[in-house]
Amino acid sequence: MKRLRFIFILISLFWIASYPLIAQPYLSPGNEVEQGGYLQVFFHNGGGPLEAELLQEGRSQLSAQGGALRLGRGNTMGILLMGIPSTLPPGEYILNVREEGGEEWNLPVRVLGRDFIFEEIVLNRKMSDLRTSQEKRKAEESRILGQLLYEYHPEAIWETGKFMVPVPEPRITSRFGDRRTFIYSDDKTAGSIHLGIDYGAPAGTAVAACGAGRVVMSCERILTGHTVVIEHFPGVYSLYYHLETRFVEEGQLLEKGEQIGTIGMTGLATGAHLHWEIRISGIPVEPEIFLGTPLIDKARYFSKLILENFHERW
Repeated sequence: MKRLRFIFILISLFWIASYPLIAQPYLSPGNEVEQGGYLQVFFHNGGGPLEAELLQEGRSQLSAQGGALRLGRGNTMGILLMGIPSTLPPGEYILNVREEGGEEWNLPVRVLGRDFIFEEIVLNRKMSDLRTSQEKRKAEESRILGQLLYEYHPEAIWETGKFMVPVPEPRITSRFGDRRTFIYSDDKTAGSIHLGIDYGAPAGTAVAACGAGRVVMSCERILTGHTVVIEHFPGVYSLYYHLETRFVEEGQLLEKGEQIGTIGMTGLATGAHLHWEIRISGIPVEPEIFLGTPLIDKARYFSKLILENFHERW
């Protein structure tokens, strides 16, 4: 199977090098996306920066950046990824895509709703105080992380394939998008949305990088405890919370599967577990998507490109 795929890619590259490309962006796998999913925009003649906004009734809801990905033989494709929040209302949208100094296009997008789990979490006095405190350090940590996750570095192409589950024998204890109600020790309540997946495991269990990348954060934070953040692709980050130990430093380059730390219950945690999160253009998305689908679906791109060139020529 791998041999056939390799042959297909070689044939695709030869075909692409033989005929002029079509400068028309398109969405993969289509124009429908679920809440918590992401949009993949391919642009055949991409070489310069791309920008996109998701519009509804003319009002901007989201924005993202894109750029060029080299394919070999001097060819590039423009690629732009946009995360879709789990809270974005289902409905019809327009994705406005702009090439710097070039054209712009409006692509129809339909956001589909999905069902999410509702759960209640009872916090003891210590955890209640931790979550409700107005400590300046907590606010500053939130600001720094938020700023980092919206950064876009065009050269940061470390991983384009599938991700791997970061823990052995995964046991999911909370899912992405869970609608939570925290019950504090004084019986007051507060709503929250879970932005990743929680894997329950004994403290000390190894945690691995879900894909190749560069460590952009390795520190201890008030709410998330020992924390590691890895940049995998421009605008794409994975986050690992509540670690007991950290084995990596900021700036370090990692291979997929390399150990980054161990599971713990530091920060706001009621038991030993790993919180694993994926962000695209700053937006939390469903991590399980990338366990079965490549981050950048080059095979689909090649197939689409071959068909378009075939129809254009014949």
